[in-house]
Amino acid sequence: MLTQSATVSSLGLVFQGSQTKTSGFWNDGNLGQELLRKFTKTAGGQTLGQWLASSLPKLYGAVSGAPSLSTFTNAQVGSFYKGLFSQFNTNQLDAEVMSLALYIFATTGSLGLGAGGTTPATAYGLPVDANGLGAYTFSIGFHGAAFGVANFAVLDIYQIMLAANSSATSGEPWGINLSRRNDGQAVIGVIDGDL
Repeated sequence: MLTQSATVSSLGLVFQGSQTKTSGFWNDGNLGQELLRKFTKTAGGQTLGQWLASSLPKLYGAVSGAPSLSTFTNAQVGSFYKGLFSQFNTNQLDAEVMSLALYIFATTGSLGLGAGGTTPATAYGLPVDANGLGAYTFSIGFHGAAFGVANFAVLDIYQIMLAANSSATSGEPWGINLSRRNDGQAVIGVIDGDL
């Protein structure tokens, strides 16, 4: 299995709010689902499913009871997302978290590549650059406990994603801890454009 690691350091980039659509974007067959099918391999040679599984193993890589997306085609990743989106559990946090992972992938120039090394996300109105959405910072407000930091800490969005992964139990961000799930939703829902 191919693996990639990421080093996160603050670049002083502040999340603007216009860098994502909503979690519903990835559920739409003419937008997000179509975009998912256009991705080829990352600069490191991974498929979308492999990247999700290796970068976020407690959510998508068969660690601690999580499902394994490592062998999924992009269409299967899309179907998996649609399944999460259609679940009306507590607050759709599972879909919100995966939506954030997909936005990070799509907006990072070395990850969300299409045929011929293009970046297809730009055609769907998503900004793509070398750093991607994960490098932008966001204040987590009163929700520090869910992310293992003090309230009002400013984290890179990729660090927020890693906190969701590290807290996961059986692929569920923050497991069955409803308070932490609500905290996660309050932060990730804003980044995704849903709150």
